Amino acid sequence: EAQKELERRRAELAAGSGLPVCQHPAPTAPSPTQGQPDPAPAAASSASHNYNYAMLARQHSPAPRASQHPDTDRPAIKTYPTLNAAFYANNPAAGRVWYLLRWLDPMGRGWLDLAEVKKRLTEGSERVYCGRRLRQILNKENGRLWDLTANGRIRYKSPAKVAAALDCGRFTGNPVDIPLHVFLGGIKQVRAHFYASYHSGRKENNPISRRTLRELTGVPESTQRVYDKVAGVTAVCNWSIENNTREHVENAAWKHGRGIFEFTDWQGKVGERGRKYLAVRLPNSYETTQAKSPKGRQKKINRAIDLVIKRARGIGSSVNRIYFPNGNAAVKAYNRNPEHDHYYKLALPDSKKPSKLTSGRLMLWDCIGAL
Repeated sequence: EAQKELERRRAELAAGSGLPVCQHPAPTAPSPTQGQPDPAPAAASSASHNYNYAMLARQHSPAPRASQHPDTDRPAIKTYPTLNAAFYANNPAAGRVWYLLRWLDPMGRGWLDLAEVKKRLTEGSERVYCGRRLRQILNKENGRLWDLTANGRIRYKSPAKVAAALDCGRFTGNPVDIPLHVFLGGIKQVRAHFYASYHSGRKENNPISRRTLRELTGVPESTQRVYDKVAGVTAVCNWSIENNTREHVENAAWKHGRGIFEFTDWQGKVGERGRKYLAVRLPNSYETTQAKSPKGRQKKINRAIDLVIKRARGIGSSVNRIYFPNGNAAVKAYNRNPEHDHYYKLALPDSKKPSKLTSGRLMLWDCIGAL
């Protein structure tokens, strides 16, 4: 009975998979005159059984599951926001070629065949320039970003040597992965993503003004708004909810001008229902679609930059931090330096997480005023 049930299950499994049904006769007891059975046919029959089972299991096994985020599977190039800002200010076209040279050398040898580079960057799907324009870029940056050798090779320089040549200083923030199709597209896309990489590489997404962005990246305010659309940068509005007292209103009006108004919390999101607060407009925060990359050798690169630049230590001016992730950090900083305002992300009464309303386009802050 057990043998018949096994044969029935094999038949059903084979019928469902499309394989031919493998029938095996039931074993019979050998007659005394037949002698001992030959072990070779039994071994062959066992091997045939194992093969059929393996084929059935392979056909019935689930297919590999596709990635839940197909955008992350696209090829990307690791970039450094500090270098990107220097490339934007000096020569974005040369910066694009330098990153593509690193991408064309996956083994990290540090050199490539010049004829092969010219062929790949001027023909086919990887074409970014015509032959004449590529020769101009290669000759102009020869000795600074790369070296053209007499044996027909191009030796691109390391990030530390490029940073020293462009005089951009140490690398700050996280490296950023920029999709390959951006480098293979128009130069406007490259410029926009060089600018957007500053937002992506920041450790904390705190408010920052357009004027400060212009000083750090060299991109004018009007151009920043254009690049935001090209690179998919989203602005997040920030408001500080403060006490609505006469003294507070006068100080806020003197500091922020027209960026204040009286706010009534009818729903009790911040505190008591119907209580009136003073809403102060803060600079925007910015969210991007670019992904951060592991720092990797960035610490070693910074040490190499220090050796090349040999600048004096401990002479730079200190920067007063204004924005903090929580109230404890803001209070500690305020106790050390109470001469300026300290802002921290406002936590809602019914949640321990910072407030992030209207799909991430609005964030509320609280303020510890200066003495």
